[in-house]
Amino acid sequence: MSLPILTYHSLDTAGSVISTHPDQFRAQMRQLHETGWRVISLGELIRLLQDRQPLPPRTALITFDDGYRNLYELAWPVLREYGFPATVFVVADRCGDDNYWPGQPTAIPRFELLDVPEMIEMSRHGIEFGSHSLTHPDLARLSAAEATREIVESQRILQDRLGQAVRYFCYPYGRSTPAVRELVRQHYAAGCSTELGLVRAGCDCHWLPRVDMYYCAGNQRFAELGRPGFARYLAGRHALRVARRYVRPAAPTALPLRAWPVVGQLPTFLRDRLGFLRRCAALPGDVVELDIGGPTFLLKNPDDIKHVLETNHAQYTKTPRLTSPRGKWLSGDGLLTSSGAQHLTQRRMLQPVFHHHAVAPFGDWMRQNADAMMAQWADGSERDIHAEMLNLAQRNIGQILFGVDLFGGATELGAALRQRRRYMEYWFASLFPWPERLPSRINREYRDVMRVVDREIYGMIRARREASTPPADLLTMLMQATYKDGSVMSDRQVRDEAMVLAITGYETIGEALTWTWYLLARHPEAAERVRAEAPADPTVADLPRLRYTEAVVSEAMRLFPPTWIYIRMAQQTDRLPSGQTIPGGAKLYLSPYVLHHDARFFPQPGRFNPDRFLTPAAGRPKFAYFPFGGGPRVCIGQGLAMMELILTVARVATRYRLALVNDAPVTPEPGITLHPQNGMRMRCNRLSP
Repeated sequence: MSLPILTYHSLDTAGSVISTHPDQFRAQMRQLHETGWRVISLGELIRLLQDRQPLPPRTALITFDDGYRNLYELAWPVLREYGFPATVFVVADRCGDDNYWPGQPTAIPRFELLDVPEMIEMSRHGIEFGSHSLTHPDLARLSAAEATREIVESQRILQDRLGQAVRYFCYPYGRSTPAVRELVRQHYAAGCSTELGLVRAGCDCHWLPRVDMYYCAGNQRFAELGRPGFARYLAGRHALRVARRYVRPAAPTALPLRAWPVVGQLPTFLRDRLGFLRRCAALPGDVVELDIGGPTFLLKNPDDIKHVLETNHAQYTKTPRLTSPRGKWLSGDGLLTSSGAQHLTQRRMLQPVFHHHAVAPFGDWMRQNADAMMAQWADGSERDIHAEMLNLAQRNIGQILFGVDLFGGATELGAALRQRRRYMEYWFASLFPWPERLPSRINREYRDVMRVVDREIYGMIRARREASTPPADLLTMLMQATYKDGSVMSDRQVRDEAMVLAITGYETIGEALTWTWYLLARHPEAAERVRAEAPADPTVADLPRLRYTEAVVSEAMRLFPPTWIYIRMAQQTDRLPSGQTIPGGAKLYLSPYVLHHDARFFPQPGRFNPDRFLTPAAGRPKFAYFPFGGGPRVCIGQGLAMMELILTVARVATRYRLALVNDAPVTPEPGITLHPQNGMRMRCNRLSP
């Protein structure tokens, strides 16, 4: 006789190789129950094998690998309904975090993992927990000492946290060596592999075959459990898997940082920028040299980042994509592209424009625009919240900056600015953008767009200079700002600053709002706390009291920083505080996304936990969290941005509950900003007054 160990990973609708649809899981458990199958625990199976007893017919086991949080929400209730035991193998050092460990294939969606309180609760009701190592490495690639730590330390940590014995182990990636198996044999009662097959009498208890439910995706295949044809099917699939290893060797699972001839690591970086940087960040050391074209370094030490952005900022400039003649042709010669003394002078002159007392009156426009947006939402309607938030943020910046509605009376300017933004995305993302003088279609379109932008902005500037009482908007404030000698900016300077603000002043806001709603939809308890804190009609005056809402926004920008990377060029050889020497001309990558997901500074970094921003974090370096940059080039509109974010979240949350249309994870796509790859469909449910 033989029996299957049914192996699941995540219950979700993403359709990945580790995904099982929740409805399918329920149907499979119901089928086991209705057809008289008995589900036993892993401990009972080990006793049968050790006592050399015959394996009972129509008997199965259920295991889950990695320990995804959706098991608590979706699998555990079904298992309790039918009285089925199960074993969950968890990665000890990632509990409460996510599955973004080094070596994770880029096609695997990012999911949250079970935390310890959830595991303790489940263990009291029929769920056993086993170790899936400490950090989910390829054990076959580790030294003896490293493998021992992964196998033994993970057991100790889990036993301390759960207060119970941890007797079973599961090999990450199903990879092992004789020495690794011997270690498992010494410390665990059993070990599960990923070998495809059925458990038979005489099986090695420390290398148990299992049935990955990827191979039973259809209910018809699942219905064949226990029949001779099912065993033949598994044998055939197993033979194909073995053959594939010889024809196409498995890709390395440690760190996908292979350098190719000539192009180095550039293809890997371009294929998955965020995954590449996080895998680089998992390498030892404070600085990682990247092979992606010219000397390039990823900085992981907050002190080094402070040195580059603040302490020794004069020795580090922005990239030629911004500071070159073409960069200034695209973005003007203003605060964004200037450097050195010119930047400092311009910054000092513009800073008063963005003081809180100066921008606070703009809160009324933000409230009105948020209300106008919600007035278009029918109760229960589906919306692309990403598009909604970008439109709202652009409408806000249109009124704050120009005093016009970019979707109403100034639609031509609004459309031109959006088209200009798409060109900027092309310019910064393309390896070899067309020279601006070449009469390509995209260059011609950009010139047409800029003629509209210039006509409209210069027209507004002239109108304000001629008006006895110009409108109280940001453009007027820019025109009235004075240098130390009492002079004001030229029309060209005003145009350059306004043009940059028209883009940077809305896109990052829209992305931050989008990710905030995504996280609140996945954590409804946090959304309830936001609603409970906010008054019925939130205004700028209420902002100091909306501390939890501010923490939610801050945590959203930690997990999904709209500006996911800053790049600086070393002007001359320099030595960083960590001791690394940086040659002149080197490119430095300073990634908030990397630092914000570093467990040294944010325990359980993949976990959404706004409370971490309610109290000062003792010992957390200043530049472990820098969504707005830092130093003299810190975002000049940071205060205005936070005002808009907090006010909008509080206002919308008191009127609507936004829910994801499906539970498929949303993939962050790094462009100029970090945005959801395919938008974000949400259902807008109106709350009763």
